Amino acid sequence: MFHPLLALITTLFITPLSAVLPRNYQSLSAQAKQTLQWNQILESQYRFDQLPALSSSHRPDNLTLLGNPTYLATSFLHKGDEMPGTRRRMTMSPVGVICKVSFRTFRNSTSRFTGLFHSGGIGVIRLALHLSRTSTVREIGDRATDFAPTAVMKIYIDGEPSRNFHYIKDMVGQGANRNYFLNNMSNIAGRRPDESPVILEAFMRTIALLPGDALSRPSSPYNLGLYEQAAVYSNGTTVTDGRVVAPWEEILVPNPRLAIPPDSANDFRVDVNRVVTVGSVLYTVHARRWPDDGGGTDGRRPDNGGGTDGRRSDDGGGTARRRPDNGGGTVGRRSDDGGGTDGRRPDNGGGTVGRRSDDGGGTAGRRSDDGGGMAGRRPDNGGGTVGQRSDDGGGTGELIGEIVAESRCIPSRYGDEVIFFRQSAEQWRP
Repeated sequence: MFHPLLALITTLFITPLSAVLPRNYQSLSAQAKQTLQWNQILESQYRFDQLPALSSSHRPDNLTLLGNPTYLATSFLHKGDEMPGTRRRMTMSPVGVICKVSFRTFRNSTSRFTGLFHSGGIGVIRLALHLSRTSTVREIGDRATDFAPTAVMKIYIDGEPSRNFHYIKDMVGQGANRNYFLNNMSNIAGRRPDESPVILEAFMRTIALLPGDALSRPSSPYNLGLYEQAAVYSNGTTVTDGRVVAPWEEILVPNPRLAIPPDSANDFRVDVNRVVTVGSVLYTVHARRWPDDGGGTDGRRPDNGGGTDGRRSDDGGGTARRRPDNGGGTVGRRSDDGGGTDGRRPDNGGGTVGRRSDDGGGTAGRRSDDGGGMAGRRPDNGGGTVGQRSDDGGGTGELIGEIVAESRCIPSRYGDEVIFFRQSAEQWRP
């Protein structure tokens, strides 16, 4: 069964080839780091007529390890760009394609965000599929019943550990539609109503093991925080303490020019390699500063009456994170939603839970995956507040940049088995 944090961690545990990075690797420039890892990717590139099938790929780690919090904690604690020790990837997203990218930020619109959301940077992106929701193990090239794209991006930092971005679509995939670039992806996922409590409990125990205070650990397995990515610029300069401004949500909107036929019979790796060329814009990058941000431009809450510290002007001088009309609730929760706790807002255009106002067809911020249902209704909301998507009430937030391919997307053993994408632990702050 699909679980967002599980799906990300399963991109981490792999059968190592051999350690190839030099001892002084972390002190190198971002460009040197990218060159070192890209050379390893090229040297272990698969031929397209000899792609490894899922059933013949490297032996995965035993899924019973998902119940071991110490085992899972490594995904947060290991700061290298290669897998530690003898880790093996599990059975979800075992194969993909990887390419060099540049994260280009539009600085005239991102002055409110800090770190990589302002400077951008160079790195690699791995495009894969989550296979955990298929009822049986299938060959990647076969027609899966649940085609579910995912992406992880690494941005290299001069003299510092890289920062990684994990993106997923949602809990339901896109059925048999084989267009890899069909849907938006985000760092936030809704909770499935049929989520396994065993997996959730294991991850909560893992989070409890992480060092530091409460803000140094993820708030939930469904919200993959962006604070650490906003705390450092690509040149290695750290953001002054207390001045980090991170988005609550980052949304990748795929380039419609990269569309793949929905009924393609090809292996998805072949299709992605075919449509992505050097210079292709893979995704435009959109961001929301606040859980209910409509896409302002100066970091202020759109309805805070001009305040500068995140307070709402209607909060009577309350704390930065609470509204007096929410009964003392937590960040982003509005008590004017009828008193419920399931994330419904009566001011979202009269819609039901998770209704998207940006659905309806074809533009960058629209969702094409609602199967023709009621406008913008999210089938995957599940009624939970944990992991609530902030785009229920208006578009995809502020356009802040784009991810551009600097190479072809290629299948590679190093890309599948060795490169490590650490999960950030720090929580978002208002």
